[in-house]
Amino acid sequence: MLIAMIDCQNDCSFGVIIEDESQKDLVMELMREGLDVWYLAAEDKNRIYPNDYFTKEEIAAFYESAYTEPTHEMLDKCGIKHEITSLFEDDRGNIICDVGLYY
Repeated sequence: MLIAMIDCQNDCSFGVIIEDESQKDLVMELMREGLDVWYLAAEDKNRIYPNDYFTKEEIAAFYESAYTEPTHEMLDKCGIKHEITSLFEDDRGNIICDVGLYY
């Protein structure tokens, strides 16, 4: 199953492929949280706060990482087998999945 995260604000769209469809809701939650964590890393360091998965320092370190990295790490911590993919929009507005990053 492919789950897409479409981020029109900063072109940070990506997909996660999972085998176990029963994990879909958790994966969607972690994808949203992961992207939020990556955006938070760009904030003033005094505005960063820890969450259930990362310390304040770990979140700040994501500033230098790919925007999918927090999601990947949370999926790993939850034991969810996954593959992260790139998503692109063609000139007709169709979403194209480019399988490329494997975890």
